[in-house]
Amino acid sequence: MSTGTSLLVFSLEALRLGFPLEAVERVVTACELTPLPGAPGPVAGAINLHGDLVPVLELRPRLGLAAREVCQFDHFLVVRIGERRFALLIGDTEGVVEFPTEALVPSGEVVEGLAHIRGAIRLPDGLLLVTDPDRFLDLDEMRALARALAAAAVDSNA
Repeated sequence: MSTGTSLLVFSLEALRLGFPLEAVERVVTACELTPLPGAPGPVAGAINLHGDLVPVLELRPRLGLAAREVCQFDHFLVVRIGERRFALLIGDTEGVVEFPTEALVPSGEVVEGLAHIRGAIRLPDGLLLVTDPDRFLDLDEMRALARALAAAAVDSNA
């Protein structure tokens, strides 16, 4: 018997992406970002979410798209990756899709050079790229982010 996977489907420009549903906390309307000095490149800044400083990841450059400022139509997909909470800057959400694990075509067979994509699923209305959240930030970037967040916490307490 095959097992299935549930994904929250969202858009970035013309791309449709899926994020593992078990790691999704919520989707919130985007707001202005607070700069996070010392954070690695993929971190566009941070937001205060109920008293918690949450780093915002800009996925566009990692997917070959141009980075841009937050606009009024954007959303944040608030997720847990490992022990840390992140907000992903996204366009719209489309809902949840479930698929059998064997429907996933590994990324190397679909698109080369996108380490942040686990694979793709062919849907009746197009291709869905499945993200690999464990690869959004490498170890050095995670360390730099931890230092930046620690410095921001010290600054906010001063």
